[in-house]
Amino acid sequence: REEAIEVARTAAHECGYALAVHGSMERDVDLVAVPWVEAAEGPAYVAETISSALPGGGHINGPAEIKPHGRMAWSIIPLGRDPHDEHPWYIDLSVCMPMGDAFDAIQAAEAREAALRAALVKADHLLDGRPTTGPAKDDGALREVAWTRVERAHDVTQAALAALADNPSPEGEA
Repeated sequence: REEAIEVARTAAHECGYALAVHGSMERDVDLVAVPWVEAAEGPAYVAETISSALPGGGHINGPAEIKPHGRMAWSIIPLGRDPHDEHPWYIDLSVCMPMGDAFDAIQAAEAREAALRAALVKADHLLDGRPTTGPAKDDGALREVAWTRVERAHDVTQAALAALADNPSPEGEA
């Protein structure tokens, strides 16, 4: 098990991650990979790299499972483990997502929110001169629904920014 951990640690480091052992190591080896450099690879690439680097290779047992806080988890069966081992073990790998992905997603959400807000302001100006009766009488309701959507987009963006403020990415640490 110790050899597998060291090989996994080296593979994770090559992907820009620090690797920590977590748990008792009785029935499985719990590993947690945390992005450590600006240009860290994606979680799936890290799992594949660790699996293929194991002595004898490894078999990723199924698709990733999404865990709390965006962690992605895989079970990896080391193919080079002792076949006579009374207690067959496996690796339970959790990989944290690089915050750069989250920052990119928030910037995209902010851009969409700004574009939606600008379009609705323009629509408001166009609607200002319309009559409030006849075919255009529902414009007020449509305007209210549209602004409610902008407010929801703004709330989601603000909540995501607040979450990132509570868990900032360590810039420049290696």
